[in-house]
Amino acid sequence: MARNKDEKANPEQIRNDLDCRAARPKFENGAWSATKISDVTGGGLHLLVTPDSNRPGEAGSKLWRIAYRFHGRQKTYSVGPYGNGNDGTVSLATARQKRDAARVLLAQDPPVDPSIEKQFKRHRQAAERPFGVWVDEWLAEKKTEKIKRGRLVTVRSPETIALLERWAGYLKDRFGKLFRQDIKRPDVLAFFRAMQAEGG
Repeated sequence: MARNKDEKANPEQIRNDLDCRAARPKFENGAWSATKISDVTGGGLHLLVTPDSNRPGEAGSKLWRIAYRFHGRQKTYSVGPYGNGNDGTVSLATARQKRDAARVLLAQDPPVDPSIEKQFKRHRQAAERPFGVWVDEWLAEKKTEKIKRGRLVTVRSPETIALLERWAGYLKDRFGKLFRQDIKRPDVLAFFRAMQAEGG
């Protein structure tokens, strides 16, 4: 696919939100490919722009990432998709804040790996919520229609959704008020055996 002569060049660095919106994949050797555009404020923060296979020259996704070294090893920390800060997206300002927070962790003695700390944070947050809240969030995600390649896609059939709702109800009835750390493996096994015996 030939490159349009009128197409604007990619920003050399991310300076502001306008650059984020203008970011496109790169055209090289006759094909579109992913490109990394560094933030002008440094610290390893960059925007990874991947091409949309259905729309040549357009971005399929824009993901904030931080490149860093930990114990001499090159690593990458995923911050989240670029956006206005709503719907789970990450604005330029927030991405820079997260980069700064990662640098603080790396500067500690001993240093803390931001990727590992992110996983621990997720586990801590999950442990602080009743299991029923987690089940509701999981079910809502399963029922959500998603945009895939510019089209609205129904992820699951009504029958599958009904089955998931039924199982979610069973799980909430049994474990909904408990916290994750209070749910033990023997309890889960006993629950599923009881459900099988009842033909659930």
